[in-house]
Amino acid sequence: MRQNSALWGLAFLALVFAPGAEAIVCGAGEYLRVNSGADAVVCLTCPTGMTSAAGVVGSRGDSADPNIATAVAATVADTVLSYCNVKAGYYLATAVTATSHGTATICATDGDYAQTTSVELVITGDLASSDAAKSNQLHRCTMKSKCAADKWLKMASGDTVTCESCPAGMTSVAGSAQGTQVLLAAALGVSADKVVTHCSLKEGQWLSGAVTTTSIGAATDCGSTYHNTGAPALTIAADLASSDGALTTAIKRCTSKSKCAAGEYLQMAADNTVTCESCPAGMSSVAGSEQATQQLLAGAIDGGSIKAITYCNVQSGYYLSTATSTAVVGAATACDSTKYSATRSLAFPISSAVGAAVEAAHLEWDRCVVENDINGAAGADGAKGAAGADGAKGAAGAAGGAGAAGAAGGAGAAGNASPAAPLRTLTAAVFGAVVPAVLILV
Repeated sequence: MRQNSALWGLAFLALVFAPGAEAIVCGAGEYLRVNSGADAVVCLTCPTGMTSAAGVVGSRGDSADPNIATAVAATVADTVLSYCNVKAGYYLATAVTATSHGTATICATDGDYAQTTSVELVITGDLASSDAAKSNQLHRCTMKSKCAADKWLKMASGDTVTCESCPAGMTSVAGSAQGTQVLLAAALGVSADKVVTHCSLKEGQWLSGAVTTTSIGAATDCGSTYHNTGAPALTIAADLASSDGALTTAIKRCTSKSKCAAGEYLQMAADNTVTCESCPAGMSSVAGSEQATQQLLAGAIDGGSIKAITYCNVQSGYYLSTATSTAVVGAATACDSTKYSATRSLAFPISSAVGAAVEAAHLEWDRCVVENDINGAAGADGAKGAAGADGAKGAAGAAGGAGAAGAAGGAGAAGNASPAAPLRTLTAAVFGAVVPAVLILV
């Protein structure tokens, strides 16, 4: 029985201290693999230019991850069990395989790569180094422009890459903030200048020069001609012909946004003068800056009549008493508070002319009973509040003045002579001698 117990103990120790028996979790910048001796799972440092996040217990980077249980049990030498990612500014130089973590090389910073770089490449499995879209320097190291804000990336004939200033009235975000894209792969070898990234139109500008594969385009200010309308900013990310009138002609771009304030509408007079007019009583509007972009004036400039370009909405508690048209914004009348004391109308949005047929549906008896009046009678006064807390104590009073000195006392009677040795003195002497002796004997 004793021999069996000893054997069981040895078996237990062998199990506890067996190689790989205890799970390990790799830290940041490490990856998990089977060692070269095929007898343990280890964490190794990622190669230069590669990195990884810290492992997660029970998941990636943990030898106890159930997703790699089969590979761990097989213990094939050098099996890669978790992966390292290629850092930004590097590209994958050698393949990632079942037994190799791959290697990375830093992107060049001159020539074709002077103004571009790569972004991080996340690796979750085997990745061949021949996969150009993911590992070729030309594709990887030209995925991000390094140009500053208000600059665009240009490739000149001869494959010279430079950062150029956006034209007046145009702008761009810094290359680091732009979307990832293959910037140069399709541009190399051209015989003329190549636009690689673009500049966008600023607010109040229209595109007066086309954006092409070889030209960044040009912008012109809307100017005071359109003082009550304007043009919102326009993002440009590809070629844009100057013949595209909806975006690039002044009359359409510079009148695509009203500048009228809240409670106003945009009106064009017979002589094409554009003004902001106040909405009638019972009607309202949001500020032009909050309205959807639209071509406001392009179809209205023909002269001869007044035109309503934007409209006013009917407010709650009112109904449309005069129809809107292409020339007027209509009129509103308040619901009769006597007839309709318990109901009211809902607000009614208007974004175009409302004809006579629609106006009929806006009669008072039809509109003013749409919703129960939610403004009830005033409520009763609330209960009185609790009494406030006691105030703080007052400060201490000032100290009183000093009292007068007392009279001198009379002389005392003469005392009796003391005995030679008082009893308490003798007692103290005896105890002082006896107690130490007793202590020594003890």
